Amino acid sequence: MDDQANLPDDASAAIHFENLTFTYKRTDRPALEDVNLRIETGRFVGLIGRNGAGKSTLARCVNGIVPKFAKGKLAGRVSVLGRDVSTASVAEMTPSVGIVFQDFETQIFSTGLTREIAFVMENLGRSREEMRAAVDH
Repeated sequence: MDDQANLPDDASAAIHFENLTFTYKRTDRPALEDVNLRIETGRFVGLIGRNGAGKSTLARCVNGIVPKFAKGKLAGRVSVLGRDVSTASVAEMTPSVGIVFQDFETQIFSTGLTREIAFVMENLGRSREEMRAAVDH
């Protein structure tokens, strides 16, 4: 964005990418290079582009999968509702961020609904009693 001075503070943006560059391990070519983008609360945004353009990598930066699990070199900043994603765990970001990728079958943990619900709740730090109650309803 050209006019950074007129933008509201970081907390007003649902998602804010600042000078974001990410290069996967074992490659020299950045998957993302100097991305600057604000998505205000209440907006719906679609990422479109050719294969390998960085759409999935950008989405994975929002909840912290990149760089915590997809290893590489990250520069810049990503914040969600004013919170710096680099200082939060993926589990902490889960209540604010949901992502459905093109091949949804690769992101499902289990073929059974009970195990799928338990997997998500366990990653959120919920007790076994809470998991049982959620599955029973």
